[in-house]
Amino acid sequence: MKSVPPRLFPLPPPCQAVLWDMKLLAPGDEIQVQVGGQVYRYLVTANQAVLASQTAWAKIYAATAKETLTLITCAGSFINGEYDHRLIVTADRVG
Repeated sequence: MKSVPPRLFPLPPPCQAVLWDMKLLAPGDEIQVQVGGQVYRYLVTANQAVLASQTAWAKIYAATAKETLTLITCAGSFINGEYDHRLIVTADRVG
């Protein structure tokens, strides 16, 4: 498993930002989320780019049987002031 640390660089698009390396996450990779001193561990189950204009958001935001983390960021080409895709990473909690 690899861990991808977030990076923050305040540059105009295309730029490296908080979720810049999210595209590198693959199924089986671990994501750690720290809240108030508690660390929550998740294993990536999927990483996919979808068209921003044709995304089934209701399905993405729907409740799940397991505790799941969903990360969404912009991806694709920067056209007319916005990106044309969204990168969606899902991960299941393991600890």
